[in-house]
Amino acid sequence: MSKIKKVLALILAMAMIMAMSIVSFAEGETPATTGTASIKVNGLTPNDNTNLKIYEIVSFNATQSKWDIAEWAKAYVTDTTNPYTFDWAALKNNAPTQTPVTTNSSSYTFSNLGIGAYLIIASGETTTYQVMGAATYEYDSDKLIGPKAVTISAKGEGYTVNKAYDENSLV
Repeated sequence: MSKIKKVLALILAMAMIMAMSIVSFAEGETPATTGTASIKVNGLTPNDNTNLKIYEIVSFNATQSKWDIAEWAKAYVTDTTNPYTFDWAALKNNAPTQTPVTTNSSSYTFSNLGIGAYLIIASGETTTYQVMGAATYEYDSDKLIGPKAVTISAKGEGYTVNKAYDENSLV
């Protein structure tokens, strides 16, 4: 009877060791949310005093491992399954007031962004742009989410040509 107790005690100890190691391995499976993402916007009209505004519309909640939609944007998400479907025009028209970043360059980079989805609104003195959206995440080989650097191209909707008339230049 004593041998049976020893064998059962050994089996119980092995089971406990195995159970503890599973918890240790699971700890490494948390999302890899360290680091920061960025969005580079190319295709802006140079020397046009382009105003850029960026809004985070979806963020990743690492502690709960889920996506959170920004409160102001919830009314403009038409499908909340993954991937989300957005009403981009409504998001642009209802975005909160924000001080824009102004650039005279053909590109601008937003840095130190979190994992999520962003709305970018651009407008220049002579160019209006289509609303832009970008996701700043990717999955690694272990299927863990991490930040990503993204490059998007601005698409102009309209361009205003300002012609100046100078009487002195006529002959």
